[in-house]
Amino acid sequence: MLIVKWQTTSTIQNIQKTNAEDLLKAITNTVENEYLSIQFHRQATLERRKEELKNLVDVAYTVLNDSFTKYLEGLMTEIKAQQLAKQTIREMRWAGDVGYFWINDTTTPFPKMIMHPTLPELDGEVLDDPAFDCALGRNENLFRAASVISRSDGSGYVDYLWPKPTPDGKLTNKQPKLSFVRLFKPWNWVIGSGVYIDDIETETQLRLNAVIEELRQSFLKLNIGENSYIFLFTQKKQMLIHPQLHGQNVSELLNPDTGLFLFDEIMLAEKSRGKILEYRWTKPSEDPQKLFQKNSMLATSSLCIGTFVSPIIRMKSMRLLKT
Repeated sequence: MLIVKWQTTSTIQNIQKTNAEDLLKAITNTVENEYLSIQFHRQATLERRKEELKNLVDVAYTVLNDSFTKYLEGLMTEIKAQQLAKQTIREMRWAGDVGYFWINDTTTPFPKMIMHPTLPELDGEVLDDPAFDCALGRNENLFRAASVISRSDGSGYVDYLWPKPTPDGKLTNKQPKLSFVRLFKPWNWVIGSGVYIDDIETETQLRLNAVIEELRQSFLKLNIGENSYIFLFTQKKQMLIHPQLHGQNVSELLNPDTGLFLFDEIMLAEKSRGKILEYRWTKPSEDPQKLFQKNSMLATSSLCIGTFVSPIIRMKSMRLLKT
């Protein structure tokens, strides 16, 4: 009887292990496909915003060109034409009054501000303040970078950090921003406008949240045995999907047998050949003080969370049969 019981237990465990491995592979493919979908969505959103940004600057460029044409036709002086263009563009808004246009010149080594609608105190000032050293990820002067790109290529994109205007007229702390700039050669003016990257990240995060919820609903329907379940957490040890720990940071959870941080051990086990960690833990349906032997089968995904740099670890958890 003991031999039969041992053989039966061993056979069932092997069947469960094989089923769990197959399920884990299927889950891996699903999560990877979702990851690619999110990445495509984010890139498509960014490219769409960049094209919209270019089109908006082209509209403002038309305003400059119309005023310059009026000057050439003798309908007004050049100074009047410049004032008309600046005032018209100063009042132009988009994206719920958050989007705006600015104009600087191409003076070297540092340009002067021709017009800035949210920081009018800069108008006419040389833009050499160290506070403007926030562009291209290497602390380059924003307006000099815009001038260099415009004089070199006629137009282009500049990424930098800049305060964001709020609907009540105030400014936030500096936010990541991407601007399109274009040179108006007749007056050597550079006109630009930008989109705040947090808008794109917010839209992407909403899609990511929806994907995680879809995965959660799918995971609830998948199991191998009575007490098995699937859980998903980030490299930063933020639990995304779990029957008990959903939404929690699990970095401080300890392995009751070793006294070490459990999820550090789990992540190390994922890099091992077997990709399995044996430990004792509670069952969702049992007394939380009661521990049971457990195997976790592990896999890593390239799916990322928020800034899209933290890989998700996803795992198929399988309880061992008790003899």
